[in-house]
Amino acid sequence: MKNRWLKISSILALTVCLVLAWLNFSGRLSTASFKLWFLVFSLVYFVAATLSVGKKSGA
Repeated sequence: MKNRWLKISSILALTVCLVLAWLNFSGRLSTASFKLWFLVFSLVYFVAATLSVGKKSGA
């Protein structure tokens, strides 16, 4: 179950990264805000994806 939540959170973080890029490209988000939030969600994505792939489910 924990593995499933990690996969879901990594997919959501990747989706947020794509939305942030689109918002910056369309001019609705400043570059400074984009860089900060993209860094945060990129870290969340890489940590969650690494943990979901690295751990085997206990069941």
